[in-house]
Amino acid sequence: MSNKTRGWTAERRAKQAQTCHKTRPSDHSTGAKSRTGKRKSAQNALKHGGFSRDMMCLKALMREQRKFLLNSAHVSYRKSVTKQVIGV
Repeated sequence: MSNKTRGWTAERRAKQAQTCHKTRPSDHSTGAKSRTGKRKSAQNALKHGGFSRDMMCLKALMREQRKFLLNSAHVSYRKSVTKQVIGV
């Protein structure tokens, strides 16, 4: 195998780092400029990861289920305490 296929050498990494420090490419990068582009890029987080449509629906269902379980547990607990107090 030649060195070209093994990745960057230490000298090449150092040269690239020096070039990046000089030119600062991140200062020149820009986001979307048109309204359509801005609207499209604003949806990136919704398409990937925790804010996808499926995940949002799943989270909403889990919240509803949790409320239901907590409410039913609370009601059954109150009934059992009432029975103990009354002596039934």
